[in-house]
Amino acid sequence: FFVGCSTVAMLALLINGTLAALVCAIAGVYMVYGTGLSKTANADFAAFQKIYLVAYFLVMMGDWLQGSYLYRLYEEYGYLEEQIAALYICGFVSSLVSGPVLGGLADKYGRKQLSMLCCGLYSLSCLLMVSRGFFTLMLGRVLSGLSTSLLFSTFEAWMVSEHGRLGFDQDWLSRTFSLATFGNGVVASTAGVVANYAADCCSGHNPVRPFFVAVVFLGLAFLYIGGQWTEPTSARADRLLHGATTKPNTKSLKVLLGDPRLCLLAMVQSLFEASMYMFVFLWTRSLDPPEIAGHPPLGHAFSCFMLAIMLGSAGFTQLVNRNWPLCRILRHVLLAAIATLGMGVLTLSRHTLFLAFVAFELAVGLYFPAIATLRSHLIPDAHRAGIMGWFRVPLNLLVVLFLLAVSALPSSRRLHYAVCVVLCVVALLLLNRLNRLLVSKQVKLTSVHVGMGTLAPATSPTPTPHLGGNSSNNSS
Repeated sequence: FFVGCSTVAMLALLINGTLAALVCAIAGVYMVYGTGLSKTANADFAAFQKIYLVAYFLVMMGDWLQGSYLYRLYEEYGYLEEQIAALYICGFVSSLVSGPVLGGLADKYGRKQLSMLCCGLYSLSCLLMVSRGFFTLMLGRVLSGLSTSLLFSTFEAWMVSEHGRLGFDQDWLSRTFSLATFGNGVVASTAGVVANYAADCCSGHNPVRPFFVAVVFLGLAFLYIGGQWTEPTSARADRLLHGATTKPNTKSLKVLLGDPRLCLLAMVQSLFEASMYMFVFLWTRSLDPPEIAGHPPLGHAFSCFMLAIMLGSAGFTQLVNRNWPLCRILRHVLLAAIATLGMGVLTLSRHTLFLAFVAFELAVGLYFPAIATLRSHLIPDAHRAGIMGWFRVPLNLLVVLFLLAVSALPSSRRLHYAVCVVLCVVALLLLNRLNRLLVSKQVKLTSVHVGMGTLAPATSPTPTPHLGGNSSNNSS
């Protein structure tokens, strides 16, 4: 049977088989740990998680919907690859420049208000996609860059701040981050199906329709945040008292540069996430190179990646339950990234590369809740959104440089993967340095340890089913 199959048919068989295996694995995780992944015994905490996650998932649905067909829409409008690359670069530059400013404004004027602004700007950027004019599309990318800066700073900043204000145990943050990563995989997979249906429904194919659907979800998020999120004036006043002054961007930068732990954390995050963004630009051409006839089911491959991320986030919960320190988890993530992305340098076999890519996405699923939990413990709340904005500056700069390099050297795929590997190696070295700093200062994150060594927990709360760290009092 396999001898008679073409290379594309065998790759399709591998992708579909992997998809089926991952679906079974996710079903098994749900059957064994389902209540631990979705429920908590503390009703107030469960209600707070719901308020945050519903808004977050609505916005992420809008983000995934418009992202699915962005490149395809530019192609439909007749733009050349170099022009499309320029539009993408414009979005990243916008995010690079605006991140620290918008994050600082959120710390000063309110994370809720800036999160609603994120929904509004994102909706406007989607509506601008109806225009075929290059400069109008460029304006859309600028607004999208502004929205991305807000999405990846103000939402998390609001959640962490409110979590502390409401008096919940800080160790429970890892549960929310794990659920957010797991749920984001579900949202991404669903968005792909919805976007595909929207683009092909009615009278023929139209790649602009998914952007209209995205506006609906972003509008719902805007209304939900406005009605359900709270942010007392006293919270903003407290942040102003602790330093969120009239120049929030420069003040946040001073706080960041004054703490070597934050500097190291920022570089680890930027280096790994830059390699992840680079991978996003590389994987489709690796599995479906233009010089080979026939096309594998890339949509199913994307679903495999999303399921792998979900599985990784579930694995994070189990590792935290077993008292794995956060830096130890991140160390294994980076080692896995080096090994899997390194396959892009070593082989051209699409079958091997696909399996390596799935393993990489498993590591990504571990990474997101781990790095978010570490950020929540190390970044001071008065400057949280501003510092998170600065965290993304080197990330966006690296991605812009990469896009320019891809435009200059479009056929050097092995070199592009080698760059990703080098970034992960440097991130690993910096993570080891960060770990030594944390251990030397005897940093204790109660049941969620930071370092790779054994740091005794500061408290012993009661264990909850498969979520958070080991616990013995204060169940949630």
